[in-house]
Amino acid sequence: MKIFDVFISYSSRQKNIADAICHVLEEHNIKCWIAPRDIPVGEKYAAVITRAIKESKLVVLVFSELSAVSPWVESEINIAFSNRKPILPYKVDNANLNDYDEFYLMLNNRHWIESVPDFRSRFNELLETVAHSLNITITKTIRKFIIFWRVKAFSNWMAKSIRSNRECRFSSNPAVDIVQSEI
Repeated sequence: MKIFDVFISYSSRQKNIADAICHVLEEHNIKCWIAPRDIPVGEKYAAVITRAIKESKLVVLVFSELSAVSPWVESEINIAFSNRKPILPYKVDNANLNDYDEFYLMLNNRHWIESVPDFRSRFNELLETVAHSLNITITKTIRKFIIFWRVKAFSNWMAKSIRSNRECRFSSNPAVDIVQSEI
C-alpha cells in the first residue's frame, strides 16, 4: 500500500463535499486516501480503511450531522485517535459537537475549521492548515477551483432551465450570480 498524506473521513451521503476537499488537496500535491476510490477490488473495507488510517499522516474529518451518526465515521475517528493521528475537523453544517458524545472526548480540544453554510468557503484555510501540519509549502491558490465550481453549478442550472423552458435573467456576471428565473 502506498503512503498517503491525508485520510478523508466523511459520511457517504456527503461524497460531493469529500470529493471537493480531496480535489483541492490533491491539486496541491497532497496525497489523499478516500473511500471508495482507494479500496482495491475484492478487498475488505474495514481492513483496508484501518491500514490506510494507520499509514496516513493526518485525518481530515468532514464533520456534519450525517457524519456524526455514521458508524463508519465513528470507527475511523476511533482508529485515528487510538493511533495518535492528528485529526482536523472540517465542519460543514450546524451540527453541535456537544450532541455527539462518541466524538466529544476525541474532538473537543482540537482546532476546528467551520465552513458553514458554504462548505467551499474555507478551502484556503483547510489547505493551509493541512500543508502546515504536513510541513509542506503551498504556492498555488485555489481561487480558480472555486470559480470552476461556480461555473459548473451555473452550467448545470442553465441546462435544467433550458430543459424546463425557463426564461433566465442574469446580473453583469452570469457565471457567478444567478439573479432570477421565471416560469
